[in-house]
Parts: sequence; C-alpha cells; structure tokens
Amino acid sequence: MNCIFTTRRAFSRLAAVLLAFGVAAASAAPGADGRIYLNPNKPHYTNARYGFSLTLPGGQWEVKEAANGDGFTAKDDESDPKSREVRAWGTNSPGVLGQSLKDVLADAEGDFASITRRELDEAAGRFTLSGTAKAGGQLYVRGFVGKEVANIVRVATPDGWQAGFDVAVRAVEASFKPGF
Repeated sequence: MNCIFTTRRAFSRLAAVLLAFGVAAASAAPGADGRIYLNPNKPHYTNARYGFSLTLPGGQWEVKEAANGDGFTAKDDESDPKSREVRAWGTNSPGVLGQSLKDVLADAEGDFASITRRELDEAAGRFTLSGTAKAGGQLYVRGFVGKEVANIVRVATPDGWQAGFDVAVRAVEASFKPGF
C-alpha cells in the first residue's frame, strides 16, 4: 500500500476505518499523538524526512513518530516486560558536526556493556554492532553514514528474550535501507 498523506485529524479517522476492516496504512502521516498505523502482516515504515525504510517482524506494533519527523519508536507491547523496541532515525550530524563513519560508530558503542558482533564496512559507509546493552538486555545497532546524514536503527529486548531479539534483528537487518 502506498503512503497516505492527509491531515492528522482525517488520517486518524481514516486509520480507524481501515483498522476496523483489517487494513492498515503501510507508511502514513502520523496522527495527532504521533502514532502511525502499520499493516500488521507486513509492518513497513518509510521516513519522509530522511528517506530510510525498514520492515518490522509481523504483528501489532505501537509506532510513534518523532515530532520533528526524524524517525520513530516501535514497541510490540508496551505492557509486556518482554517487549521489543525498534528505533530508527536520521541525523544531520555528519554534515553539521563533521562526523565520520568511525565517529558515529564510536558514539553507538557507548551504549554497549559488551559487544559480540562488530562490523565496519567503510566502502558501504555502514557499521553493525550487537551485544549486551549497558542498560541490560540485548542490543543491536546498524548505521549508514553518508557525507551529510546518517541513518541508524536500534533493536533492544530485555534480558532472557533472545528468540524475540533474533527475529527482530533478522527482519530489520534484511530490510533497513538508507535514504541517501
């Protein structure tokens, strides 16, 4: 399904109608509360500001887009202690601050207590990290860094939910495309 662009109030009504019939907008303008409604069979998101896109694992996701449009946060069930969280965003820091791929990678490494996977592909302008987060649980971060912008995705799950983490990482890793 293509993007639906409409006013926030009209979108909220349209999303409610679509959801009532089992259809959800694939990537659309957020409602007044920042929520975006994704098709639960193939929850796909494309960022209008930075152009990156990704597909989450199938299922119901609570998706909220940032007020400035730089990205989103998705949780599969906020009330469940085993909730997975996926965040993706774009930033102008490489162009504004002169950050290199290695600078953005070093920033991302700061969130890890231990790293079990570290990949750096300078030709592709990409890095991948996975391991244990300082805050606890599993953490995966992939970033694409261009001359002017960076696109980053982060997957986190609490301790003890490796299967849910692995499913989310596989889906995000296979589908995350930078917008530059």
